[in-house]
Amino acid sequence: MLVIGLTGSIATGKSTVAKMLAKQGVTVIDSDQIVRGLQQPGEIVYEEIIKEFGTEILMPDEQINRSELAKLIFNDQSLRKKLEKIVHPHVRAKIISELNICDDELVIVDIPLLFEVGFDDLVESVILVYTNKELQLERLQKRDGGTLASNMSKIDAQMPIDMKLSMSDYIIDNNSTLVELKERTQEILKIIKDEGDLNV
Repeated sequence: MLVIGLTGSIATGKSTVAKMLAKQGVTVIDSDQIVRGLQQPGEIVYEEIIKEFGTEILMPDEQINRSELAKLIFNDQSLRKKLEKIVHPHVRAKIISELNICDDELVIVDIPLLFEVGFDDLVESVILVYTNKELQLERLQKRDGGTLASNMSKIDAQMPIDMKLSMSDYIIDNNSTLVELKERTQEILKIIKDEGDLNV
């Protein structure tokens, strides 16, 4: 089984590429989906987060208000580290568990903060969805609204995209249209299949 990591930075189009790959029949393990599952009431991670951050982050239906939690940790490094210490070991264990029960020839593991959290050791190579910073900021403002300063802070909170370039094996350039993104995604998928001599 060939395990490939898929990553990017905020508003570079990684989630769009993940959906395109899934439509091509590739198995995609979505780490964000895993996190959401672990944060459901009754889960160990849910209980640990409430214990650390209090019931103030809960919505009326007892679900964790993810946007409120994100606001709490965004400008507080110590709180962010506490949340990561709770969540990341469980996410890592779940990814490994899903890989262990999968018998597909090719699996893509979609992890936004692949390099930042050190999960790159779980994969054999990495696909990076790349967008220049100007376009990234433009797309982020269009998607989330907010001020220029707040959106720049979101981008700057992550590892610089150009640093990720040198750490990745395959680059999907998303500085153009959706049609070109689809074409580039298909090209990279073909290269990966050919290099791995895969029949998928």
